Amino acid sequence: MSQMILFTYKKPNNLFFGIENNLYFKEYAKVLFHTNCTDGIYTIPNFDSLCVCAQKSIGNGISINQTELFKVLQWIQNEEIYMWYGAECDDLDCIEKDY
Repeated sequence: MSQMILFTYKKPNNLFFGIENNLYFKEYAKVLFHTNCTDGIYTIPNFDSLCVCAQKSIGNGISINQTELFKVLQWIQNEEIYMWYGAECDDLDCIEKDY
């Protein structure tokens, strides 16, 4: 299973990491956000754990509203958000650079 989230956020937060040092995320951000500037675009480093824990909780009858994933998504709800939750990152379309 692979999970990824990219989103805009107005203020830096200790839960959110900038993507400026992650070439993989930067390439997707260019396409998704239509910009070469990654300032203000963030990810959550433990997003996969948040998704897996939420999935287990829901399977155990706990409301999604009571999960950490839901709380995080509430913080960024008014932002531009792109999420991937799937079998493998290889399932994503290839982003090719024009050189």
